Formats: sequence, structure tokens, C-alpha cells
Amino acid sequence: MKTRNKVLSLSVLALGSALALGGISMAAPQRATNHMQALQHEAVRDLASAKISLSRAIEIAERHVGGRATSADLDIERGRAVFDVEVVARDNTVYEVKVDGVNGEVISSRVDHD
Repeated sequence: MKTRNKVLSLSVLALGSALALGGISMAAPQRATNHMQALQHEAVRDLASAKISLSRAIEIAERHVGGRATSADLDIERGRAVFDVEVVARDNTVYEVKVDGVNGEVISSRVDHD
């Protein structure tokens, strides 16, 4: 069971950065803005706790399954950084591969029925 689960969503960070850099104005309550900033700070802290990169975790998972990654994110599970990588194998079976964010070892690999 995960004690704390924080997901680094690259698309949310990219969208937030694009909005901020592009000068697009969005009216949002201050509370929502503060919440988004807190999530971004947590995501940056979580990413800093990982010793391998997201792209390296994807390479490891693809090699493990023998397929191509379709999505990946970073979670904190039981206090440690874990990359969750979804990989589609050559036979079109979808796997969820968990890669340790510190040492790059495959923690688990299972068929994803979702």
C-alpha cells in the first residue's frame, strides 16, 4: 500500500510552463494557484530524490518487457522514488513496470488489465 503518492505529471508541468511563459492569463482563485504551486514544488522535490532520469527509467522498462513505453510518471512509494512505466510489448500486451528511481532496478512488472 502506498503511504504517500505524488505523481509528477509532465504534461501538467509543461502546460503550466507554457501558460506562464506564453503570457496567457487565466483567472483562478488564489487557493487553486497556491495548491498548484505546492504540487509543483513537491514534484520538483520528488524528482530531485530520483537518481536516474525519466528517460533512463523508460529505457530500462522497455528493455525489460521488449516493447515501447506509452506513459511514465514518478511516484513516491513508502518514501522512495519509483517510476511507473506503461509499456506495450511486441504482442500488444500492456505491462506496468515499476523502476526504482535510485538504482534503476525493476521492482515489479505485471500485465496491466486496466
